[in-house]
Amino acid sequence: MADELDFQFGRVDVARNMASYYPHSLQPTLFGNVSLVRNRGRIGPPDNKR
Repeated sequence: MADELDFQFGRVDVARNMASYYPHSLQPTLFGNVSLVRNRGRIGPPDNKR
């Protein structure tokens, strides 16, 4: 597998005031296998601070 495969899932719960996205990617390893890399983030402006 020469290139990465990127995709993401999203979740929005208005009742709990929560919005998240979960980007995933399939990336090749040094040994010729494929690895699933998962991240997590919040939807909205990055300067929302409390």
